[in-house]
Amino acid sequence: MIILAIVWVAQGYQSVIPMTPKGLIPKWNGMSTLALAAGVFFSYTGIDTNAAHIKQLKHPEKDFTKAMFISIVLAFLIFVVGTVIIAMIIPEKQINVLYTLYSVFRILGSTIGMPWLYMVLVWALLFNTIAMVVTNMAGPSFMLGQVGGSGFLPHWFQ
Repeated sequence: MIILAIVWVAQGYQSVIPMTPKGLIPKWNGMSTLALAAGVFFSYTGIDTNAAHIKQLKHPEKDFTKAMFISIVLAFLIFVVGTVIIAMIIPEKQINVLYTLYSVFRILGSTIGMPWLYMVLVWALLFNTIAMVVTNMAGPSFMLGQVGGSGFLPHWFQ
């Protein structure tokens, strides 16, 4: 997305928002702004599910903390950069939670002669959702098994 946005700008397209510090700060539009913030915050849910595998690390006290910090920083940067690119390309009145990302990839794909590029995103998101479901089901089950095996659950539940 970043590379495509650079190509888009290099081809002479103008950003919809002013690329100044003041222009990059989102306006408060009531509940829609709150919904956007909630979506960003909810994207971090489940990041701690990987704690189930902490015993498999060589130095869990350092490695797990470092991995969590790196993951949070990368996720934050990806969301900020992605949101700025969306704001650059799609006018504010046309932004829609359901299909804006597809619209951005259709526009960016058109700049390099591949307007169908958004379909690659659709398939990637489908496989991502499947992987997310599998991971979210396996992590808690694995942790529950570890808790039961360690004797922290009542005998009848182990």
